[in-house]
Amino acid sequence: MEPKPIIRECYFEDHPQINALGNRYGLVGKNYEEWKHLWIGNPVYNQFDHWPIGWVLENSNKVIVGYIGNVPLSYEFGGRQIVATTGHAMVVDSQYRTYSLPLLSQFFNQKKVELFTDTTVNSNASKAHQLFKARRVPAGEWDESSFWITNYEGFIASVLDKKGLRLLKPLAYPLSLGLRLARGISKRTSRATQNGIKISSHKTFDQRFDEFWHRLRRAQHNLLLATRSRDVLEWHFQKASHKIELGF
Repeated sequence: MEPKPIIRECYFEDHPQINALGNRYGLVGKNYEEWKHLWIGNPVYNQFDHWPIGWVLENSNKVIVGYIGNVPLSYEFGGRQIVATTGHAMVVDSQYRTYSLPLLSQFFNQKKVELFTDTTVNSNASKAHQLFKARRVPAGEWDESSFWITNYEGFIASVLDKKGLRLLKPLAYPLSLGLRLARGISKRTSRATQNGIKISSHKTFDQRFDEFWHRLRRAQHNLLLATRSRDVLEWHFQKASHKIELGF
């Protein structure tokens, strides 16, 4: 009988195996720099002397057969910061699915976390989350994904890659021109209906974003707010090469 796999803390050096495991089950992985950026540069991650970036399930041959990421986030309520976390890209090899719950328990048993969130739970994983008394937020369309395209050519390339159409990647640029044209038309239409409000585009987050955030948190201190300070926005959008999923 094969020895039981062990659960251990994840390290940045585990990325190649984690990426390979996700690819086997149809997950579009991040390259090393994008994956590492989930923590490095993250203002909340930098608040702690030690924050586990996740956990892996490792068999007796030192092969990673399961993974769940642990990305720290910040919320505010009543003027107080709330330390939160979101799970990332949980995947377990089919031969080791019985160990999914012990792996997930590492995530939910964190003592320093006050709020657990997960915006990428599919229908299969939701059953496991419910065993830990996780509840679905009573709002939103859960069978649809919202995203903001920040790089049209990169977005087209990632879609073709996800659909297994890598040979068509040379068409990413001409196809992106169509998206740009549609977006331009949409912008002109929306500007015409803004009742005189001027909309401008900026490539960086400046002091005005912090000022807006401070006004918002004062006006809505009785609501649970995801922290949207300038340093958080800079971290969140810095690696937006393909798309940004709203809500992370």
